[in-house]
Amino acid sequence: MTFLSRLLRLPWWAVILLFLGLGAVASAILIVNDRRQTPPAGPAEALPPLPGPAAAIIGIESDFFHEAIPYVETAAGDVYAFTWEELGEVWIAATPPARPTPGRRCTPAQETALAGAAGSLQACRTIQTLGEFCPGPIVAVGIAADGDVWRWTRSLPCTGFFVLLGVAIIEPAALTCALLLLALRRLIRAARRARAGT
Repeated sequence: MTFLSRLLRLPWWAVILLFLGLGAVASAILIVNDRRQTPPAGPAEALPPLPGPAAAIIGIESDFFHEAIPYVETAAGDVYAFTWEELGEVWIAATPPARPTPGRRCTPAQETALAGAAGSLQACRTIQTLGEFCPGPIVAVGIAADGDVWRWTRSLPCTGFFVLLGVAIIEPAALTCALLLLALRRLIRAARRARAGT
């Protein structure tokens, strides 16, 4: 007896449950694989030096996907933003945003990660950046006691996207396959009855 013939002998509710279960397993595999591939938080990195020592973090903006732009004020009162230009990330003179997003205060874990590389901190702010389908990384920016600026980044898994993918696409596709198989079974049985009746 082939697999298909065994499948065709199952009760209708068992066929539907089997395919929905297979869809759930496929979704779970995607979620677990994504969590395994999400990189761990990296070490804190020093940003290029400013023209003068940093004194305060005015705000952190997330205007583009996966990008955090810190606005930092130097001891001389000048404001700089660390952003993407043609040659990569650089400090540029900036006017502070009219309503800067101050970000949140860094968590103890973020402060520890930054202080482990930068030494003692005089300021630390954090923000979760914008993402496309998945959440953007969490970025923490700290100012060391010597006025250098440091950044720490942690990527987040894409669990929500894969749950939505499972609920909106994989499970309906599995249900459709089950219903098509049940319709095929009904057609096969009707053809057998018609053949037996002639």
